[in-house]
Amino acid sequence: ENKFNDVYKALYYYDAIRWATEKGIVHGYDDGSGNFGPDDNVTRQDLAVILRNYAQYKGKNVNVTTDLSKYSDGNLVSDYAKTAMQWAIGKGVITGNDTPNGRTLTPHANSTRAEVSAMIYNYCTKVKDAK
Repeated sequence: ENKFNDVYKALYYYDAIRWATEKGIVHGYDDGSGNFGPDDNVTRQDLAVILRNYAQYKGKNVNVTTDLSKYSDGNLVSDYAKTAMQWAIGKGVITGNDTPNGRTLTPHANSTRAEVSAMIYNYCTKVKDAK
């Protein structure tokens, strides 16, 4: 059953979103709109949430944490993503960026294709889910 107002059965990603929602891997917006936002960009913290949820679905250890205050913008991680960002950093799925202002996470920045590739690679090699 589709629970999103903006995900239509005729679209190529319908089954994928429905499956990932049923497994608790992705969620829609928590703003009362009933929307998923299939055409919206994915932030770095959103990707951390998705990968942690997938790891949990696969039965992986998701209790790894790290101190976000080691990063100059660690306080900018949204509440919904803190646990996932702590896990992703602790497992090495996400690494910070060295900047003149110190090491940063840029949690609200959109993920580039390169970052997504690196995060998936890091997930597969460090969480040991690769086949």
